[in-house]
Amino acid sequence: MEPWCLHLYRYQASIKIGNETYTIAPGSMGITPGATIAEYRFHDRSTHGFIHFQPAGNQPSTLAPMLPLGESFAASWAQFEEALGLFPLSPLRAEIKIWDLLWQHAERSQLPAQGTDPIHPAVAQATRFIETWLTESVTISDIAQRLDVSHNHLTRLFQKHLGKSPIAYLIERRLERAEHLLKHTNMPVKQIAIQVGIHDLQAFNKSFRNRFGVSPREYRWNPSESST
Repeated sequence: MEPWCLHLYRYQASIKIGNETYTIAPGSMGITPGATIAEYRFHDRSTHGFIHFQPAGNQPSTLAPMLPLGESFAASWAQFEEALGLFPLSPLRAEIKIWDLLWQHAERSQLPAQGTDPIHPAVAQATRFIETWLTESVTISDIAQRLDVSHNHLTRLFQKHLGKSPIAYLIERRLERAEHLLKHTNMPVKQIAIQVGIHDLQAFNKSFRNRFGVSPREYRWNPSESST
């Protein structure tokens, strides 16, 4: 099975994947499936970062072939470079960072971009900030201030477009990331809590149990016993 490829672009060009052509803009992230012909059209000397990966199973992909990252690109590029630096001595940590980039891309692919009620730009930007800052003790007030909107207005927008408050979304994303790390890594529970921005281990254990019905350690031993 041929590997897929994750790309981080810093230039203007276009790419034809199969029968579809996509515009490449600086600050974009793209995916090229394995066993698919990809043909680039460059305007000038162009250098980008890429990583090969192998998805599990034969499920159809819902990953967007091309997504603009906006202000999140710098953080994604830094994460990419950090993974490259880690790989020679700590390949597992490098793989975690790369799969995290893919996870973020998958989530962005699922955000509604068009339709009768397109998602508000502040909500789209806030979710990107949340993904970028999951490891930090960020608050919704921090995000609202960064977006130059009030906390209450951002809350109303989240309720309208996502059906939940910003804090509920933030906690949900942190716990989903923790679930992924428990399933797919041997990282200690305390370190996972820090990785998802919850630096109080007791608070992390309580939040995880409220969400999944078991403690993080119990979930790692037997994920099928959780309430999800």
